[in-house]
Amino acid sequence: GHSEDYRIPEEPSLDDVINLEGTADVPLMMGVKNIEIDGEENVSMEIALSYVVAGLNVFLKNIPSDVTAVSFGLSPLYSSLSFAGEYGGASSTVVASCFLSEEDEWKSDSLYIFPGKATETLFSIVFEKKDGSKNKYEYVCSKSPESGRFFNLTGNYHEGVFVTGNIIG
Repeated sequence: GHSEDYRIPEEPSLDDVINLEGTADVPLMMGVKNIEIDGEENVSMEIALSYVVAGLNVFLKNIPSDVTAVSFGLSPLYSSLSFAGEYGGASSTVVASCFLSEEDEWKSDSLYIFPGKATETLFSIVFEKKDGSKNKYEYVCSKSPESGRFFNLTGNYHEGVFVTGNIIG
């Protein structure tokens, strides 16, 4: 039931990893449990699934009318997850493109990412203007995206970008 955004080996072993480059359109769930068979023929167990990705929504208001494109970056994030349930891989940066809604608000679709790799997260917002110039705003947040939680980021522009956020379980 996973999307093609996740790269999963055809015949995985416990040491193999699931890779995610960028974002996914659907969340990934996984369950891990150690068992001992001890010669029994019939073994039954329940494995609880949990989300192994964080959700991301971006909402930006009061963006100047000469802005034609908005993108939002987030780093550092994990880039892989082992079948043993351990995150790893090189630090990853995701970039989400935003679109202008009917409410005159720039926002992203709901996206899914692997959790943050550090205790702090770097946000970057890039405005591309009609004249081709770009403005980049960066902010370091003391929170990090967590698996199983949505990271909702709301920003307002007033001669600079002010970003607030909340994490919803």
